Amino acid sequence: RTMEIYKNKIWVGYSTESAISVYSPTTGECIQRIVIPAPKEKGIECMKSALDLVWVLTEEGSNRIIIVHGEAGGVVKQIEHRSCRSCPISLAKDDTYMYCGDNDGWISIWDYRTLIKYHEINIGAPSVNNLCIMDERLWFSSFRQIGFVDLLNKNYNVVIEMEERHTSRISSILCVPFTQQVWTGSRDGTISVWQTKEDGKIERVMMTKPTYGDTRINSMIQYRGHVLISINNVISIWDPTTLVRKPDLQAVRTDAENVFQTILQIDLTSSDDNFSKNNTKSVN
Repeated sequence: RTMEIYKNKIWVGYSTESAISVYSPTTGECIQRIVIPAPKEKGIECMKSALDLVWVLTEEGSNRIIIVHGEAGGVVKQIEHRSCRSCPISLAKDDTYMYCGDNDGWISIWDYRTLIKYHEINIGAPSVNNLCIMDERLWFSSFRQIGFVDLLNKNYNVVIEMEERHTSRISSILCVPFTQQVWTGSRDGTISVWQTKEDGKIERVMMTKPTYGDTRINSMIQYRGHVLISINNVISIWDPTTLVRKPDLQAVRTDAENVFQTILQIDLTSSDDNFSKNNTKSVN
């Protein structure tokens, strides 16, 4: 369901159980397993590290934010969220605060040094499904819409794009600072790239749907100056500066060692011709 990098270790949260596995990226070995205090049928929704702690959200139905020590793996604290119906489902972080979105359209701001809530923002939309931060703007998705909160303005003005939308819920959002872009992926299989115009409005500069049939966009990450998008059993690779798509990587289920070693060895700086030759291994 979700991954987080903490001090060169890969934390993996599963959708089928309330546990986290910690892997070495060099050997692929599972070096630690952390059980989260939640019902067994509730998987891990989201994770984000800050200082020596990792913030963990479980699936819908729990109003707690669980703070785990990154080294020892034990639960340090459980923070009660707004109410039982306001399940926290997304996280983002800047230099001072942790931002937590919930199913009622609220974003809670926490000081991750003191673990004290600083403020709450109502975005005026049904829920906050995904969060990311770029240039003092906290970007969010809510079902088929995207928008941002102006973090420089202490009134926390909210801008929501209402006109151009995906036809299904946005499942992933990614900020790419060096190109000033926000990438969104949807359950309808479409990918959009957004930028902010001078008047502050959000403009879509690209929308495409990779030809993989009736599929959904699962997740997106930045890696070596490229955007990697997982779509079922395919990793789609894009150059965000040119919006050009590179040859895909076919994914198969394999052992963790091959997965992590292959990802580390990908040469995304090569030409398109060499790219497909140099990246023939399968990754999960």
